[in-house]
Amino acid sequence: MAYWNEIYETIRKVDDECLQIYVNTHAYTDESEILVFDDWNSEMEFAKLLKARLENLPEVQREVEDAIYDVSDREDWWIELAVGGCDYWTFSDEGFVCDECYKWHYYNTNGACSYANYKVGDGYIICEDCITSCVENKEEYLKDLINNPKNANTILDYADFVDLDFDKVNDYPFANGWYHSHDDPEKILDKAKDRYPDAEFVFSIRKTYNPFETEFDLYKREVA
Repeated sequence: MAYWNEIYETIRKVDDECLQIYVNTHAYTDESEILVFDDWNSEMEFAKLLKARLENLPEVQREVEDAIYDVSDREDWWIELAVGGCDYWTFSDEGFVCDECYKWHYYNTNGACSYANYKVGDGYIICEDCITSCVENKEEYLKDLINNPKNANTILDYADFVDLDFDKVNDYPFANGWYHSHDDPEKILDKAKDRYPDAEFVFSIRKTYNPFETEFDLYKREVA
């Protein structure tokens, strides 16, 4: 059970009293919100305010009694109780709010390997869900990647490229990293341009989650 009304009232108290607590609520999915703090001090101080508001509610007292550990000094417990679980609160450096769908998105991180799941434009940021939602957004996303050996796609998949009339140039993945894998994107692009003078090209990262090597492909599209 979540206590979002109590959260909203606590945020109102923070605003009314001009407390040095930095917290926001954002849409997370179509059916849920997320509580986002700017720093640990804000999280701890906000938890204290929530505890004071929640601890005398009978249903909360029952949850405190049923807890398998002492929750009296666990700030995180009061936050998680209020939002309905650990998935619904975080810190602002863990993600971003998309300027198109206005939802909170975590940065796409998987262990030692991380891939950008967003596009940063002139004063805006757009998530991968919005990028892949229509052809226009896909084309806009690719503008900075076409014929650019220094940047590569991390969002569109093979089917997206096919829909955009791209063909994969290589049969086997290129690789760059440790252990003698040193394929040079600039040299690869130069050779591809010589071979296909009427085409434009985009590099695409393969999500292999290998911290020691990056695998990538090259796609081409005929230019009218």
